[in-house]
Amino acid sequence: MATESLAAEILEQSHNEDTFLSRIVKLDGFGGRSTGDLLGFNANGSFGGLLFGSIDEEVRSATGVDPHFSLEVALGDQDAVAKGLACGGSAKVITQFVSDDVQVLLDAIANRRVVAAATHWESGKLIFVNEFGEPLRRAGGVKLSPSAEGAIVDRLSQLLSKRTTASTVESVDGVEIAFEVFAPRSRGVIIGSSKLADAIVAQFRLIGADLNVVDALEDTISAVRSLSTNDALIILSHDHAIGVPACDVALRIKGIYIGALGSRHTQQVRRDQLLALGFSPSEVDTIYGPVGLNLGSKTPAETAVAIAAEFLAHRSGRNPASLRTSDGPING
Repeated sequence: MATESLAAEILEQSHNEDTFLSRIVKLDGFGGRSTGDLLGFNANGSFGGLLFGSIDEEVRSATGVDPHFSLEVALGDQDAVAKGLACGGSAKVITQFVSDDVQVLLDAIANRRVVAAATHWESGKLIFVNEFGEPLRRAGGVKLSPSAEGAIVDRLSQLLSKRTTASTVESVDGVEIAFEVFAPRSRGVIIGSSKLADAIVAQFRLIGADLNVVDALEDTISAVRSLSTNDALIILSHDHAIGVPACDVALRIKGIYIGALGSRHTQQVRRDQLLALGFSPSEVDTIYGPVGLNLGSKTPAETAVAIAAEFLAHRSGRNPASLRTSDGPING
């Protein structure tokens, strides 16, 4: 089951029954498997699973009086292989009662919005939930020094800004903190069937993003309404009767990438119409038009690379430039 669907199911269960949410925040071993699994459980049963369900029973049996806890679970090679894993390892697991704060986290995951969380490792209690583009949410129950809280907020914000799924346990101002970022697989809508549209679909598929090509206004609006923070709207059609209504919807989605093909004149006409709809100049200026990085692209395939590269830079909050001339991190 997709992570979004699973989060939605666990959230629904929590409305009717005391429910717990478990997730792995750090893995060592297990054949290089990544984190991201969710396990929900209550009196009605389990939903999802951790490491193919291989450690679910141990996690569930650790649930006691305290509704939040953390533990480290280890599996030897023989047991791990018997349960479908490549090899043994250890997993740091957090389990939390699905309170209002955890429901906020699950709701964001279920609706494909980028969200981050910081958890006090020793107690397993949630400290902060931060959805991309929204105010920081402070969860209760853990008292920390102002300096520790400030450092945690800074680190959480740094991880969230990258908009990629990640989890880690780090020492912050002497306190062990589990940081998690949940980011959905990117989707997108291209307005205007063409050879360029086909090339963009193929190029985005290489970076793990699924794009859908539409032409009719009704299909376009329906498709754009399904997009979220990490997604893309790419306008190839010069028909403003379709492109402008699509932008009207997309500009209300925080963090979305909007790219538009066309001449400077075409860009200005679209801009004027969006300003007339009530959008501010700064909102309209978030549209990448003309679309794509300036790579000297000529063919549809080359143009698709330029657009995909611009989308990646937008999503990760990076300023596109040669790594040769930079002195920061080179891999995210």
